[in-house]
Amino acid sequence: MFLLHPAIFIWDIFVLLFISFSAASLIGSILLIRRRKLRLIGRISAKLIMLISFVATSILVYGSFIEPKIIVVTEEDIPLSLSQNITIAVISDIHIGPYSSKEYIERIVDKINHELPDFVFLVGDFVHTEDVSLEMLEPIQDLHASAGVFAVLGNHDQGRHARFFGKGYTGSDRSEQITSYLEGLGVRVLRNEHEVVSLGTEDLVISGIDDIWTGHSSVEDALDESPEKTTILLSHNPSVIDNKKSEAVDLIISGHTHGGQVRIPGLPLLRKIPISIDQSFDQGVFQLDGNRILAITRGIGETWTRFRLASWPEIMILRNK
Repeated sequence: MFLLHPAIFIWDIFVLLFISFSAASLIGSILLIRRRKLRLIGRISAKLIMLISFVATSILVYGSFIEPKIIVVTEEDIPLSLSQNITIAVISDIHIGPYSSKEYIERIVDKINHELPDFVFLVGDFVHTEDVSLEMLEPIQDLHASAGVFAVLGNHDQGRHARFFGKGYTGSDRSEQITSYLEGLGVRVLRNEHEVVSLGTEDLVISGIDDIWTGHSSVEDALDESPEKTTILLSHNPSVIDNKKSEAVDLIISGHTHGGQVRIPGLPLLRKIPISIDQSFDQGVFQLDGNRILAITRGIGETWTRFRLASWPEIMILRNK
């Protein structure tokens, strides 16, 4: 969907105008270069404008329409204290809406199933706009995981939004609708609670909390009372690591950051990620104090503008070996 939804109209106009301006500059510089009477300094300037325009147009087209559809599968080994090997597939920030489609979700489901996961964790932000139809999430029912599919909600799902500039704002809370719909698809949605999953002779605790921006998340309520059990905590926002109670878990899995969404390799992030912890926690697997591990996926959808650069949509695969 392009230019057809009010929530993205301004962003899409900006993308269209920028591409049009860059393309016009490119064509204009080519025409100037072909003029025989053009002086050397003018020819050099025209070639420089042509190069800049070509690069700008290419980046805008690639970042707006190509990279957001390139789904990358990344694999990480995690040292959980389990005798049984497990494979975990993680996705986050689906953001169904004007930038996404049911066909795109189907592609993601197919790629996850190809990995033969024991668990699939969906760590929040299922919706982008408040009026989007949840039927776009229907392909999730085809996920195959031998030990179960679990989810937590994100800030968009619960009506807490960040602006590109300035303070955040509160919108419609669709948490009950999303929870009901996902559970109808066979997904166990954890809202400050946990499930104990039997893995042969061992138990694995899967805990999950509501998004911390709501003020209603509770790590304490989500945890099992048996500290000797290996515990995974699902939290959309990785800032949960600041919560002392999270020190009781072995693995924290989050999304929310989009990996920065727009990156220039070798340079700092262009925009600050809306997290309360250090900006270095943008994507990947981190060893925290004690034995805690934090895994942050950069997600598979976009927010604000339809643009990703050097931050490809990701399915994260975690393997305990």
